[in-house]
Amino acid sequence: MSRTTITSAHSTPTHAPTIADIKQEIRRHVQLPQMPLALDPLFRQETELAYRQDFLRLAVQPGRRSLKERLKTGLKRMMRATLRWVLVRQVEFNALLVDRLRESSWALSILDQNIQELYSAWTAVKNQTEAHAARQQEVERRLASLNDTVVACRVRVKRALEPSVPCMKVSPETRESFAGPAFDYFLFFNQFRGSREEVLKQQQIYLDYFRDLGEVLDIGCGRGEFVELLTTEQIPVHGIDADPDMADFCRELGLPVSLAEASRYLGDCEDGSLGGVFLAQVAEHMAPDALAGLLQECWQKLRKSGRILLEATNPVCAAALTDFYLDPTRIRPVHPQWLQFLVESERFKPQELIYSLPVDAADMPVMKATAYSPFDAARYRHYAIAASK
Repeated sequence: MSRTTITSAHSTPTHAPTIADIKQEIRRHVQLPQMPLALDPLFRQETELAYRQDFLRLAVQPGRRSLKERLKTGLKRMMRATLRWVLVRQVEFNALLVDRLRESSWALSILDQNIQELYSAWTAVKNQTEAHAARQQEVERRLASLNDTVVACRVRVKRALEPSVPCMKVSPETRESFAGPAFDYFLFFNQFRGSREEVLKQQQIYLDYFRDLGEVLDIGCGRGEFVELLTTEQIPVHGIDADPDMADFCRELGLPVSLAEASRYLGDCEDGSLGGVFLAQVAEHMAPDALAGLLQECWQKLRKSGRILLEATNPVCAAALTDFYLDPTRIRPVHPQWLQFLVESERFKPQELIYSLPVDAADMPVMKATAYSPFDAARYRHYAIAASK
């Protein structure tokens, strides 16, 4: 079949374009965007293309199409109508979904704002509670300190009203070690030893060494800090001190403390009757021979597997040695290695070296070792030796 021609007054006859030519021409003239389009603009462009195609059909007489082409065109029209209905419903669903998502987002933002407000309120309440707890602890600390001061004043008043209180009789071999000074040592001790609260905190590290051992004897208990710690933990304990003021102070606090000299008290104890012996800051006040004799007596009175723990100022630490002679009743510093040698000489089995009160706050508050190390020892003001029978 020959193609239909179009003639005009000013042009030569040409062949009529086919539908494929028209579509190609449309694609060439219509600039489609590179990015994906939303459905509404797509529908508008599809409608515009349909209008242009219909206009071109009217302007150009298409060639006679075959049955196959007509069937394809009809099928395309049916599919286009069906898909348009589906896409319209999809657009409505998408619009409804977007509205619901916006409402949910708004509700979530309100919920997040409420959570932030609740968290801020909770943080404020927590800070206030911590502040109140800190103030309560400070009040309790001051009350405890005030109570200690009142007890100390009561002891001083008692001593002033009873100037003829007889001094304790001290055995000749330990007179140099235990004889009390002529000045008011109790007042000096309270001022420079540190508060009882500080000492209680420092000596808590020794509690586990005396659990499940039986009765513990605290020699030279001073103001009774370790006696109080053991009593609180329901560990049987008895303290002794050669200073009448110290003993009276402890008894005023209700602690089981006696005015006694160590050798005499140990002489009255049965062999193997004690579970543990504790001596804190006592070795510095004793002559070497007296300290060796005291350790020998402790070994006799301890039961098998009993434990002894001796704490002393650490002369390896320069900061500790600087203040050592502030207390005039101290005879000489006790080196950790010498004390360990003395403990081993009296048949004890050293278990641990315990270093405490670090010079640098960044160091561990307590360090335990099985062997002496000059580097470690120089970093702590106090050391202790734990040994067993």
